[in-house]
Amino acid sequence: MTSMALHWHEHFEDWMYILEAGDGAVLLVWEPGQERSMRDIIPREEGIKTGDFLGFPAGVERAHALRAGTTELVYLVGGNRGPFDVCHYPMEGKKTETSVDEARGMFKGETKDEDRFAASDSTGDGVAVRHHPILTLHTSTNGSNILS
Repeated sequence: MTSMALHWHEHFEDWMYILEAGDGAVLLVWEPGQERSMRDIIPREEGIKTGDFLGFPAGVERAHALRAGTTELVYLVGGNRGPFDVCHYPMEGKKTETSVDEARGMFKGETKDEDRFAASDSTGDGVAVRHHPILTLHTSTNGSNILS
């Protein structure tokens, strides 16, 4: 199980600092190529270890996610947050347009079908998106997540 859906941001930058990573923990990375459908999207795996810092600049079409190995994966996540973003989920064929609700101090978003592939290839499932500034996320080997 992954800690989040494979994604990339148009306007927000992400970073992750790995506090604890066991054997088999990986960063999943996907960059567009010759895919004809979402079924063709296969991210490559890059090993990660305790102390790694991972940065993902805004506007670069390079989707990413983390997957725990044999033990719990613990990391910090953060980045910049502006007034608007579009987050793409290539494996789900979705994108979420997110804006800040200044009065309430929170993000609100709308999930839409991505137009990269034909609409008939979409899974039709919504993507839940929650942005948390600098939290510790524990991902266990069974895929459950705990924020602290």
